[in-house]
Amino acid sequence: MAVLLIASALLMVALPGLSNFAREQRLRAAAFDLIGDLLLARSESIKRAADVTIASQGGDWRNGWRVTVAGGFDNGLALQQRAGIGPQIDVAATAQSLTFDRNGRLRGGGDAQLALNDVVRRETRRCIRIELSGNPISQPGACQ
Repeated sequence: MAVLLIASALLMVALPGLSNFAREQRLRAAAFDLIGDLLLARSESIKRAADVTIASQGGDWRNGWRVTVAGGFDNGLALQQRAGIGPQIDVAATAQSLTFDRNGRLRGGGDAQLALNDVVRRETRRCIRIELSGNPISQPGACQ
């Protein structure tokens, strides 16, 4: 009986830390997947000398995204598709789709940003910024 009491007390102390850890890992994994697919879109646009688009599913990045060739010989070919990232992460984006031109640069000018927000804590935990050159950068904290 004493062992069960001690084990339950230790579990009650450790449980909040584990849920924070799991939530942080989900945010990092979502950012990692998004950065990887942005780099894929950029490199494929250079390799194919064609526009490549990464677009949110149904207008919401939280539902997932798709990387497709948007021009050239393979027009419409899907290169990558990601499922939704879950209800505990919200994505605030400056655009619902991003297109990389044949030089790997972001079409349309200016920087694009995607902020990954922790729904439980109600704060921005990761910021992914795509520079005009097309290079994506992930940083902890809010976008500026």
